[in-house]
Amino acid sequence: MSEIYTLVPFIEESGLKIKSIQRGQVSLWGSSPSVDVTIASVNLAKSVLNLNGSAAGGSSASYVSGWLTTSTNIHFQGGQITFNTNILGWEVIEYV
Repeated sequence: MSEIYTLVPFIEESGLKIKSIQRGQVSLWGSSPSVDVTIASVNLAKSVLNLNGSAAGGSSASYVSGWLTTSTNIHFQGGQITFNTNILGWEVIEYV
């Protein structure tokens, strides 16, 4: 049986404290393979972006990525997206 490890005990034991969490979804499709999302300001040195995506039926994407370009902007980029919409969930966690 495999063990499942989570970051919550690590975060609590290390003394890291979460200042804010922002979440949302963005859609990427063939005619619009990139998009920018405005977020509340975060300290880039203390923040992380998590992504979770899926392709709609008949869609394919060779890759989808995202990164914090400024303290108030996330840029998402998809490559070789075809057919239907690709939904990408995102989460920005800022630590104290």
